[in-house]
Parts: sequence; structure tokens; C-alpha cells
Amino acid sequence: MKIDYKSFEIEVIDDKNYKLKSTNNLHQYRKIYFEENEYHPSSKHAVIVKENGIEISSVIICETQGATGIHENSFIIEDNKMIIAPDGAKYL
Repeated sequence: MKIDYKSFEIEVIDDKNYKLKSTNNLHQYRKIYFEENEYHPSSKHAVIVKENGIEISSVIICETQGATGIHENSFIIEDNKMIIAPDGAKYL
């Protein structure tokens, strides 16, 4: 899902093929949020921010507490901050 916010293009996607600590991922994210534990992530959601078509920031959020998906109401942007809660997952 792509949205325009101020002078930015923000893309929020499911990256189901992303593998932690792999160099073969299609996209290398600048930040990775994953709480190390014994479980493999069941949900992997990415946010990519571009300005004038150039990527300026990216992050992948990996969760182990059930599979979730990105939908139109999965996030809000308020006061230049994004809050993501895919399918009722905890706020990140």
C-alpha cells in the first residue's frame, strides 16, 4: 500500500519472504525490529519512505505472536509519526 504524506511517498507492505540475517533478501532494510527469542517471525511488515523517488529510510518489523496482514486501516500518521497495528497486533 502506498500513500503520499507531505513530500514523501510511504509504502507499507508485507514482506513474507524476508529472512532474518540473510544476505539474499530482495530488500535490505536500514532498521530491523525483532525481539530475539526461540520463535520464527510469523509476520514481517516493512515501511519504505521515499522522497523524490529516492529511498531515504526503511524498516522491517517482525512479530511472532500470530500472522497478521497490512490493510488500509493498519496504520495512522499523526504529528509526523506512524503507528502500525496490523490486524489488531500490538502497537509498535
